[in-house]
Order: sequence, then C-alpha cells, then structure tokens
Amino acid sequence: MDDVSPKNLGRRRFLIQSSIGIPASSIMSRIGAGTAVVAMAEKALAQVLPNATWRSRSQVSTLWAMGLNTQGAIGDGSSTASFSSPVHIGALTKYSAAAVGFTHSLAIRQDGTLWGWGDNSTNQVGLPGSAAYLSPVQVGASTNWSKLAAGNGYSLAIKTDSSLWAWGAATSALGVGDISGRLSPVQVGALTNWNQITAKNHTAAIKADGTLWVWGPNTLGQLGDGTTAAKSSPVQV
Repeated sequence: MDDVSPKNLGRRRFLIQSSIGIPASSIMSRIGAGTAVVAMAEKALAQVLPNATWRSRSQVSTLWAMGLNTQGAIGDGSSTASFSSPVHIGALTKYSAAAVGFTHSLAIRQDGTLWGWGDNSTNQVGLPGSAAYLSPVQVGASTNWSKLAAGNGYSLAIKTDSSLWAWGAATSALGVGDISGRLSPVQVGALTNWNQITAKNHTAAIKADGTLWVWGPNTLGQLGDGTTAAKSSPVQV
C-alpha cells in the first residue's frame, strides 16, 4: 500500500489498530511521518484513517479516536470536550470499518454488526429517540453490514449483498424518494449492485458496473447532473 502524507482533514479522526502491539503513543508520530496512512473517507469536518500496519486481515482490530467530542461523537463514554491524542473506544475489538459524520459516528465490527454513537437528534445513529449516545450501541440485529458513510445528520451503509440502506434526517440526501426522515435503516430502492458510497450534505455512490449516481440537495449544482434541482432518488451522472 502506498504511503500518503496526511492532510488537515478536520475535527475528528478514527483509527483502527491491529493487535500487533503498536502503542497508542506512537500513532500520532506515525501520522505526522505519513507512514502508510491512507484516507478511507473524506469529509469537511472529519476523517476516517485506517493504517496498513495497524489493521491486519488476520488480526483483531481495536478502534481509536481523537478530536472534538461534540454530543459524544468520540464514543469513549465521556462528555470531555475534545481529545488531542488517540483514545481507545470501548472494550470491544474486531472493528473492520468506521465513518464519521458532523456530530455522530458509525462503525462495523468484523462480525458484520453495525454500531453508532454521538448525536442522534435526527436519528442519524439509527436508533429511536433523540438522546445522544456517548459510547457505541448496536443498530439493529443484522450481521451483514459491509461499508459505511456518514453525512450531516444522516447515514448510509452497504450490506454484503450490495444493497444500499439509509437513515436519519429529513433530507433528499437519503435517496428514498421523499424528504421524510427515517428512524432506522431502510433500503434505498431494490437494487443490489452498490459498491461505494460517500456522504456530506448530498450523497454520491458508485455501482458495481462503475457508474456514478448522486442524490440530495443541488442548489449549487453539486450533484453534477446538469441541473440545480434536488434529487430524492439516485440519478446517474
């Protein structure tokens, strides 16, 4: 895996560290040196950073975080305002993926279960009610989650069958055909050929055939479909 120099990527970062034994104190120096750091998902306010050395296919992986802890988005169980160095998130291990929104966070364990924490005022964590969660809580009972994206008050995920799911704020960025919020994950259409997904205030995804699809607010033409009209369902670019 190529080395990538780090960027100033925002207010909160997550790291997945394997059980090979690299101490947390060395993580920041490794980031600073740009050692095998690869960006998984880039947001305006947050970034998920796995490391090729820390994460191993055959090793148990632990989750670490740093930065702002707005609404408990770090997930360490505290209301501490921010963390300037990595903190271990929970006692659970075997995390395989993580994503960060503006004030909430998501992760998938290696057993395929989905976990969320932080701000839940628009149900972006995927649980009923509006109270924030200060540490990871399981979302639903499914064990076939594969990929994640977290936007501004909403979330999306792809399952191992390549189906796409969305939940959270009342926004066209969910892609479910209307602008009503969803309390828990609901499928976006009936197709099972989704491969990649990213989210901020609007959403973009790539299907297995390599085609690009977008949806959500479009006042600035950010969807790239030649219009400035919002789209509440995926449209091809």
